[in-house]
Amino acid sequence: MRATLTLVCVAVFAGSFHAASPAAPGKPGEFTRAPSVTLPDLKGSRVKLDYGAAKLSLVNFWAVWCGPCRQEMPHIANMVKKYSGRGFKAIGIAVQSGEPSDVQEYLERHKDAGINYTILMGTDNTLTEFGDVYSVPTTFLVGPDGTILRRFVGVTPGFSVKLEDEIKKGLAPAKP
Repeated sequence: MRATLTLVCVAVFAGSFHAASPAAPGKPGEFTRAPSVTLPDLKGSRVKLDYGAAKLSLVNFWAVWCGPCRQEMPHIANMVKKYSGRGFKAIGIAVQSGEPSDVQEYLERHKDAGINYTILMGTDNTLTEFGDVYSVPTTFLVGPDGTILRRFVGVTPGFSVKLEDEIKKGLAPAKP
């Protein structure tokens, strides 16, 4: 599986593939609800993903060996800084990245990215539970009821602007 994700990550980074597509609720076979999962954090504590604890949650699959992931993480951190007071939270899920100590070491080497959100350790099974994630980075925006509102797969041109636009929509007051 790592070889497949590595190949997809390299292809994405090379610019041969990109996609940012909304979930298609109601289509047969489409992944429209985020799973209820419990994953270990970098210290080994088990953390249950609780989408209801925020108005909008971002779940970002990434890996320490993925260049495009490294590019997206500071943008995600900026969105947390800007919108956490309005009900936005982000969770990073490190996959195929070794042991928690390897991920912690990576984060310490890249402090300039300003990662200010929870990082959890995922497995190949976690990738499957989230609708067969086949590429990193993959980012989901999830409503408080677990509905997938938007997904970004691979390198997304204009990621920061597109992400912020989607966050603003997700945090906007409901129209009567």
